[in-house]
Amino acid sequence: MHDVVVIGAGLAGLRCAAVLAERGLEVVVLEAADTVGGRQRTDIVDGFRLDRGFQVLNPAYPALRRGVDLDALALRSFPVGVQVRTDRGVAAVRHPLRHPSSIARTIGSGLVSAADAVAFARWLAPAFTPRLSDRARDDRPLREAWDAAGLRGPLRTAVLEPFLAGVVAEADGVTSNAFVQELVRYFARGRPGLPAQGIAAVPAQLAARARAAGAEIRLGARAERVERDGPIVEVDVAGGEALRAGRVVVAVGPETVAELTPVPRPATNGLQTWWFAATHAPSASALLSVDGRGGGRRGPVVNTAVISHTAPSYAPAGRHLIEATCLLPRGVATAGEDEVRRHLAELWDAEVTDWQLLRRDDIPDALPTQPSPLRAPRQPRVADRVYLAGDHRDAASIQGALASGERAARAVLVDAGGVMGAAEPLRSAGLIVLQVIVSFIAYGMVVMQTLSIDGCGYRCDFTLVTVASRAALVVSVVAALVSVVIVVARGIRPSWWAPVGGIALVVVTTGIVLSAIHIATQRRAHPSTPGPERLEGIEAAPPRRGLIRPVNALTLCRREFFTCQFSNEVVG
Repeated sequence: MHDVVVIGAGLAGLRCAAVLAERGLEVVVLEAADTVGGRQRTDIVDGFRLDRGFQVLNPAYPALRRGVDLDALALRSFPVGVQVRTDRGVAAVRHPLRHPSSIARTIGSGLVSAADAVAFARWLAPAFTPRLSDRARDDRPLREAWDAAGLRGPLRTAVLEPFLAGVVAEADGVTSNAFVQELVRYFARGRPGLPAQGIAAVPAQLAARARAAGAEIRLGARAERVERDGPIVEVDVAGGEALRAGRVVVAVGPETVAELTPVPRPATNGLQTWWFAATHAPSASALLSVDGRGGGRRGPVVNTAVISHTAPSYAPAGRHLIEATCLLPRGVATAGEDEVRRHLAELWDAEVTDWQLLRRDDIPDALPTQPSPLRAPRQPRVADRVYLAGDHRDAASIQGALASGERAARAVLVDAGGVMGAAEPLRSAGLIVLQVIVSFIAYGMVVMQTLSIDGCGYRCDFTLVTVASRAALVVSVVAALVSVVIVVARGIRPSWWAPVGGIALVVVTTGIVLSAIHIATQRRAHPSTPGPERLEGIEAAPPRRGLIRPVNALTLCRREFFTCQFSNEVVG
């Protein structure tokens, strides 16, 4: 029997498996295909690297940076901008901060007016201030948000609409405005690109990390059914022996979700990518090209690019790889090769009849839909001991897939008995550090109460205030030490740590406040006097430095407990 079975070796499943295995759980990953990756696959065709559909990788994604070594991917970045076919020719709109030399040409293109620039800034500004969850409360469809911001000129119709149609896989503007704002924010902060060895390098690295942590990945193992039997979950595998586990994470594509979980099939948008090989590149530009001509869409292609300009490793020496992406709506006839070639010839203003068609990728479930209002990431737990992960549970992006895998892993770890999730070590460490800092503050208060800071002797002080503050010190130190020992020795955060830690902090903080009040009142009642203070008939012990000073003082006071006169006067 295994601790966890993860069904699906896509980005979400692999990330989930790695987090669980790194926390010491026994994990088995089942993948129906002959390789890991799910939709993130790369094939070699006639010497060309063809990803399964045109995909880019944005290094600004936080979950990507947590789970993947970006340097090892040798990312080849696209220029941050877009090339637009207009009725007057070709113009380029580039990121003004990353390509400042292009600002004059962008302004002269006629695609960005002053009114459009102001409206665009007004629309995008909220993406850099409140959290996404805050913006989602007032969410609306993208087209309505653009109308409200006053964005109606060519920047919208010729640049943003055709560019984003290929990003969100729909051209009607019904996608959540909050979601698109988040995507554009990531585009502004990062430089999307392609791994030198293809998009498959991402899941390959995730799989290597999961295996290194102890996870087992079984390829060609298709899960057919998930059934709970009390504290055990059984997974039937096609043509193989059923697996039994304490918990199961289902991290499959949208088309398979309803077969293995009680969750309905998520709605998706489709994309179609045509891959062409050419001896001569149609342009020297590496920018993504879109059709910005007026009068509506002139053809099926929403974007096209010379991939080998950005990532030369995608094509053999002396040849070029060109992608052309089209929308793939359900129930609508798709464009044929002749129509795609005609549109490409217009976009590139080049002869394309001699281009070799390498492959066409039809991906009906390319991206989950993101309608407004944008929903918060769904809870991973969909049934007792069964969890669901994937970009359809979070956001329609690589970021969403990876974050969903992490979230599912944390849910499993919490349910498995408090084993720390991905974010818990830092949170627990922060509480422990805070506990230790507050403990030292309390310790300082005890020193000030016990010792006469203006002389070298000691005062016998057994008031309720000092007893309370010293008790708070003990509680704080014990709680901190126990927490450190547990975390270091077992890597486990017990469920009682939060209340115990919180109570200890409240107690010790109260002790510090009482101590401060006590010291202040004692100062006013007993002004400092020069010279050493002595107990009657007994020489005060010489002062000692360091951590043992309060111990020395308390020992002396305990010896004289029954001879000291308990009053508010200083005993000398």
